[in-house]
Amino acid sequence: MAKASKKAASKKTASKKTASKKTASKKTASKKTASKKTASKKTASKKTVSKKTASKKAASKKAASKKTVAKKAPRRAAEKTVFDELDPSLGWSLDEVEPHLPEVPEGHVAMLRAGILAAQTEEQLVTLGAGFRTEDILAAAPTFTVGSLLAVRRLGRPPPGLGLAFFPLLVREARALGVANQSFEQQLRDVASTISGRRAGLKEANSRALAARRGVAQTLLRSVLPSTSEHRAELEQAAAGADTYAATVASVRSVARILTTLRAAGETQASLLAHLGYTEAYVEELLELAGEVERLSTQGAGLTPPQKTDQRTLDAQDGLVLTIMRAIWTPLREARSRGASVRLPPVGALERLFISTSNAGSGTDEEPPASV
Repeated sequence: MAKASKKAASKKTASKKTASKKTASKKTASKKTASKKTASKKTASKKTVSKKTASKKAASKKAASKKTVAKKAPRRAAEKTVFDELDPSLGWSLDEVEPHLPEVPEGHVAMLRAGILAAQTEEQLVTLGAGFRTEDILAAAPTFTVGSLLAVRRLGRPPPGLGLAFFPLLVREARALGVANQSFEQQLRDVASTISGRRAGLKEANSRALAARRGVAQTLLRSVLPSTSEHRAELEQAAAGADTYAATVASVRSVARILTTLRAAGETQASLLAHLGYTEAYVEELLELAGEVERLSTQGAGLTPPQKTDQRTLDAQDGLVLTIMRAIWTPLREARSRGASVRLPPVGALERLFISTSNAGSGTDEEPPASV
């Protein structure tokens, strides 16, 4: 019994040891697993921190790059001044100049225009405008305006004698000149086309009248009139050529008159003439041909259609634009002569206008405006 009790005790002790070992083994495994998880978490944490650090560095670089761009942009903007926009050496149109015009009350512009027109007679404007080609004025006006605006901006304000209203007034009147010139040119083409058409109509009417007259004369001479007829000499002359439109009219009417006389001479001859087609209606046709030639030759060919814009109107508008340009240029020239560091506006083919302005009353010769 005692031995059996000892064996049982020994088995229990062995079982406890085995259980203890298993428990220890599990704890060790658990510790290792926990350690691995902790290491994994630390590695993941380090990677996350590394990614965040890299992200922050990239964001920092982008921010620095934006700051650099932001710093450079104002510098470039500062380098490009308002003066760079107004470059007279470039090609300009009136539409391109308009956005750069100063804002001026409409009343000031209207008042200035009325003053200029009151100070100049129409004859003076016409005389001034007639001395320059409209095309040259239209070509010079945009760049002249740009150069003048640039000079005023460099001065800081308009010199005495030059109001800002001059600039919108110049653009407005130059645009009106362009419209008038286009209308005038179109009218010239229309007039030329109309006159050409009337002349062509006159020639055609004359040709029809001559052909009809010649046909009647030759038929009567060959088939109707006796050799002793008193009408033969007149018909022979009518069958020949006509040097003028008046001669055509006279000869056609002569043939129509002879036909009428022959038709009334007797029933036999009237019947023969009717058989040949020379009826009363045909006589009326000859008279109508003569009347058409007479009408076109005495009235139509030299008659021009009415014109909305004639040469005098165009010259007057030329003179108005030139007067405005001269009024702008003179104060700028005076400012330059007093030491202002500005360039005078380019004047294109209008140098003669400004040279005469410079020389007026000075007794000295000035350099051409384009060379200063």
